[in-house]
Amino acid sequence: MVLNVCGQPTCGVYVYNVPVCVPPLVSGCPTSELTITVADHLNPVKRPVANVTLPLLQINTAVITHFSQ
Repeated sequence: MVLNVCGQPTCGVYVYNVPVCVPPLVSGCPTSELTITVADHLNPVKRPVANVTLPLLQINTAVITHFSQ
């Protein structure tokens, strides 16, 4: 991701492969693709969209979160 001198990100799509470790593994973990889209709020054609997913759960409870494409 590219930041300008003010610390704001440059608009665009950033794709990273990040390791996803399931305990007890701490290295040699498989990777998952993380895509971050930084939209230009001044562009009337491509307005920013927030996809907020906030699961509410109890302690020691698993959660499965589905994200829209």
